[in-house]
Amino acid sequence: MNDLSQKTHETNYATNNENSKQNIPIVKDEQSKSQDIGLYGIIRIAIAGIVIIFIARIFYNYEVSIKSSIERASFDSIQTSMNQAPPAKSTTNTPPTQNRADEFLAAASNVDKQSSKIIQSPPSDLTPAPNQKDQAIESPKNPPKSPPVIAPLNSTKYSSTLQTPKHVIGDTYIIEVVNPNNGKPGIVTERRIVSVDESKIVIQSKSLSSKQGTVRVLEYTPEWNLILSRSSSGEELDYSPPLKYFDFPLFIGKSWQQTSTETNTKTGTQRQFIVKATITNWESITVASGTYSGLKISSTTEVLDPLTGLKTTGTDTTWYVPELRKSILSKTTQTNSNGLSEEEVIQLLNYKIEN
Repeated sequence: MNDLSQKTHETNYATNNENSKQNIPIVKDEQSKSQDIGLYGIIRIAIAGIVIIFIARIFYNYEVSIKSSIERASFDSIQTSMNQAPPAKSTTNTPPTQNRADEFLAAASNVDKQSSKIIQSPPSDLTPAPNQKDQAIESPKNPPKSPPVIAPLNSTKYSSTLQTPKHVIGDTYIIEVVNPNNGKPGIVTERRIVSVDESKIVIQSKSLSSKQGTVRVLEYTPEWNLILSRSSSGEELDYSPPLKYFDFPLFIGKSWQQTSTETNTKTGTQRQFIVKATITNWESITVASGTYSGLKISSTTEVLDPLTGLKTTGTDTTWYVPELRKSILSKTTQTNSNGLSEEEVIQLLNYKIEN
């Protein structure tokens, strides 16, 4: 290649190269502009979408708020109308307030009357324990058709001397305590021997007339003289020496006297009992459980409260039946320091004795 051709070629190359250099920036600018336009469009669309969503949310919240206000106003209106409406009439015959107040006063009066009752003597083998809390709630299942009947017997035929009974675990006696003057159902109690030794017998006494079925534990000497009483309410009474309701051997004409101290083991308070008793004769006794021959024992009791100086006096006539190993009938009267008297009849309704 000659020089001219070479130069011409170099010149053409240089020219083409310059044109090429000048055309490159122009293409780049056009591509950048196209990319910028696409990005800005996307941004504008996104912003428009956000704005639309925001506006839609505002309208939704506004609609919910309006509905809530309407429902609240409706509820308030209904509540107001209910408060202003007169109370519905009851279909039951509920006693008026005044009647309830009268019932309350009557109950309070009953409490006052109960608190002024005569102080009860401690239990013999038949009589209930002091301050007995069992309440009669229903008549006994087999109430006696008539009150006990007592008739004299030929004393020469029944002149034997009675020795201390031989008790057996399981011997059970159902007794009823009735106040003959108030017309109320009697209190029925089951007394069962649960333990026997040479010095004492243990009795479980369960009320059959109360819903709770309250239970007391009584301890006697084998002669049926009271050692202690423990009630389910927590009352604990001890007697020293044991209250002498009986003084075996028993025979007509025998008498005895004894002073015993009752101690409340929880409070420490004490009362003094003076018992005087005499065996008079044999008699025929008819009670709910049958007809028996019993030895009649008449006694008097004085109860003195050292703290108050008040004295309660009482009488107790009881009939002891050797075949049943206990007394089956007692008639008691008690008179307090104010001269108020109370009577009780305690009789055997049923029994089960072990051989």
